[in-house]
Amino acid sequence: MGLKEVIRAGSLQRLNAILMTALTSALGTLPLALAFGAGNEILQPLAIVVLGGLITSTILTLLVLPALYARFGGWLLPRLKPALRQS
Repeated sequence: MGLKEVIRAGSLQRLNAILMTALTSALGTLPLALAFGAGNEILQPLAIVVLGGLITSTILTLLVLPALYARFGGWLLPRLKPALRQS
């Protein structure tokens, strides 16, 4: 199995867990980010920052990290010695 197939299989295997975790956290924080009223002037910016971090980390985990592994992951694979490659 090649490197790209391994990356694709690993990404698809983790997709459900990553999306479920990020979505439940985002949906729990969303009412606090959208609420207006007394006392929310401190909590609302914090909730917006948390939502931005969740979105950013999800995008990085699902898109950027697999792309980096596809580009630079060949260095992680063991190199065969020239004598072993011929046989």
